[in-house]
Amino acid sequence: MTNPGLLTISASDTPAVFSAMRSVLAGEATLAIIPKANSNRINAVISAINPNQPVSSEVGLIAVTSGSTGKPKAVEISHNAIQSSISAVNEELGVTPQWHLVLPLQHIAGTMTALRGLALNSKLHNPTINAADPTQLAAYVKSVKDLSEPHAIALVPEHLKRLAVINEIASLRYFFKVIIGAGSLSQDLIEKLTELGINFVSSYGLTETCGGIVWDGKPLNSVALSLNNDNEVLVQSNMNATRYRHNGLDLTSINTRDLGYFESGKLVITGRSDSKVKIKGHLLDLADTSESLQRMTESEATALLAKETLYLIVTNLNLTESQLMENLINELGDGIKGAKVVVKDKLPRTELGKLNMFSLRLELEND
Repeated sequence: MTNPGLLTISASDTPAVFSAMRSVLAGEATLAIIPKANSNRINAVISAINPNQPVSSEVGLIAVTSGSTGKPKAVEISHNAIQSSISAVNEELGVTPQWHLVLPLQHIAGTMTALRGLALNSKLHNPTINAADPTQLAAYVKSVKDLSEPHAIALVPEHLKRLAVINEIASLRYFFKVIIGAGSLSQDLIEKLTELGINFVSSYGLTETCGGIVWDGKPLNSVALSLNNDNEVLVQSNMNATRYRHNGLDLTSINTRDLGYFESGKLVITGRSDSKVKIKGHLLDLADTSESLQRMTESEATALLAKETLYLIVTNLNLTESQLMENLINELGDGIKGAKVVVKDKLPRTELGKLNMFSLRLELEND
């Protein structure tokens, strides 16, 4: 049975989103959240959602992947998967906490935080702060010390880095649990959080899995992890999305394209299998290229492929372009030849602090 009542709502209209989420939790609606109108991704997101395409009444969410590395894709997430995710997180925590939403609503981490907070026996706190401002974030999280009941918050590594700059990481100690996702934590941050007694967990997951399904390397209940012959991580769980919106591809088992291995029963992620590209017959790893760029220029830098051209984007060129190219060719091989060096004041980032490769690629392709 198809559901004609797909609710497509802007993340800027939070009352409408929360109202729709209550209907989703009741199994009565399907929701798709689009970015605020000033986002340069909005057209790509709406195209991925395809509001005119029928959707089954079993679907509770149409969620869009970040598109930070490529074109955004939409997945259909069932009501059952949403409830399974909420239950698995509460089971792992051992309690049903109150949730604090400081992540963008349209990203799966923000969406699921809101749904958990609006679910039965919980409560959602939605502060009107700019969480990217560490001063505002620190002031807000300190207020939790005056509240009763256990409280949980989802953050990204960028939040912690900014709090560290103003020496305010300790303000997170009032939370029962701080869940950190959308990127790996540096060893320095892990040691700092541990030293300060912050009850935190590093979370790994995808939009296709309702967000984080692996906590500190261990899968949540009902999540089965395995590796294929190429060491790509495969996921099977009750939290998996049903299918991709654009091609109907079944997602019962998901190949994450993340590379990893198991150590003492814990999953360790080492990179991406799809970061390798072939340029003029030469195989090149874009992740390795980006790391070399950052080291050689001592700046924020990245490599990407656009219009069949390799672009080397840096925020500081402390050596001549010819010297940089020579060094890269010596280290990485002839796949670097013909690359274009672009110097920018800064690199664009998503609301979650990731490099916004979608925005960069769009800019280069339209140049």
